[in-house]
Amino acid sequence: MAKKILKLEDPTLRSILQGQINNAIGYLGGLLSDQREKSLEYYQGDPLGNEMAGRSQVVSTDVADTVESLLPNLLRIFTSSDKVVRCEPVRAEDEPLADQATAYLNHIFYKENDGFTLLYNFFKDALIEKNGILKIFYDETAEVEHETYKNLTDEEYKVLTDNPEIEILEEEVRDDEKAAEQIEIMKAQAAGQTMSVEALEIDIPIPQLHDCKIKRTSSKGKIKVESIPPEEFLIDKSAVKLEDAEYVGHRVQLTRTQLVEMGYDKEEVYNLPTADATILNTEKLARFRNIEDYPYDTSNDPSTQKIQIYENYIRYDYDGDGIAELRKVVSVGSSAYTILENMPCDQIPFVSVTPIPMPHRFYGVLLLN
Repeated sequence: MAKKILKLEDPTLRSILQGQINNAIGYLGGLLSDQREKSLEYYQGDPLGNEMAGRSQVVSTDVADTVESLLPNLLRIFTSSDKVVRCEPVRAEDEPLADQATAYLNHIFYKENDGFTLLYNFFKDALIEKNGILKIFYDETAEVEHETYKNLTDEEYKVLTDNPEIEILEEEVRDDEKAAEQIEIMKAQAAGQTMSVEALEIDIPIPQLHDCKIKRTSSKGKIKVESIPPEEFLIDKSAVKLEDAEYVGHRVQLTRTQLVEMGYDKEEVYNLPTADATILNTEKLARFRNIEDYPYDTSNDPSTQKIQIYENYIRYDYDGDGIAELRKVVSVGSSAYTILENMPCDQIPFVSVTPIPMPHRFYGVLLLN
């Protein structure tokens, strides 16, 4: 059953959520965003904008040179071995289980999630933009595959269509000519033998062959690790550590198709408002400036139109017992009017690294100003 969208579930929650989003660091520009934008421009060697005609147009690449010289040493620490993590046994009898857990975790990170690229992005974001952010979560997005089958027998067709993951898109049924010929031969042979009239008149059904196109929808959950662009990450202003923050958010744009694949009701998803393309993120513009002036696209196809989604991790008193609980609330737009999901959670699924930590605050010191 598709997940229903909640519009007026809790007015108090909507008010709290809107306030946390609007007050979060990184929501709409600010000093942090300006510093990160400038760092990206320095790293890419973009013109500063104060160049004069007839004067030198040379741009220094000291920032890029410094960052690229530091990255190999950082990556070598974690990638010189095939084990980015090792589980230590507590007792002697735990050693086989610890070895299995170590092998499993490293397989998840390196094989299923391209661990080298994740570490590269993690450290590079930290060197250029104060903090690098990774998101770790269990992905249950449905996978859709289209398949074509020809000349299936009745038995093969029944086995295929008995699977609840299968939806028949097109189908063509015809008689099996070879089987029909065999039946006629059998009848002719029987007629030449001493058989009763009733036996000869038995109607043997002609087997059929099936040609079909199907859609296979499978839910293959897996642990996923993603590198988050710094401008998509929000955190409350007073936060010191991720695990103790009162609010952490991930602002991202998803297509209607992606939301349907995540299990939300299709009809309600297509009634959600599209993201406002006029609200530009200057950090994203700076990242793409040397290859594209306007890295935003608008689609006339409703299935690929983008929806602005906020995945919020917020502490508030949901059950009215006077104690704030950590909840995961997925909402559309900064007004939080439409809530896609509201559920309890155990922890905030982000990790962060910074090259120069600053005591008593979440964001570190920018390496290069």
